Amino acid sequence: MAKPHHKHLKWLRTISTEEAWKQIVKDATVGTSVDSEAFLQKLSPLPNFRNRTAVRRWLDWVLAKVDLDMSVEEAKVLHICCDTLAALFKLSPK
Repeated sequence: MAKPHHKHLKWLRTISTEEAWKQIVKDATVGTSVDSEAFLQKLSPLPNFRNRTAVRRWLDWVLAKVDLDMSVEEAKVLHICCDTLAALFKLSPK
């Protein structure tokens, strides 16, 4: 998925955080050899989108994993996930 569309982002906000994470990762892994379910496990525990502090802590933790145990392709998928997460934050009120 290139850049998330406004309509898609609004839809992501209407579903549970768990389902939204699954969809974000599924979208990010399209066209790659990265298995979305295995990648979700690698990113766990996943934060609740509504808790910005938890998301910031999670980002610090998961970005350190890029250097430790992620392939280049997985790092690219993570980048897409983080872009989507940032777009969700821009869409939502603080």
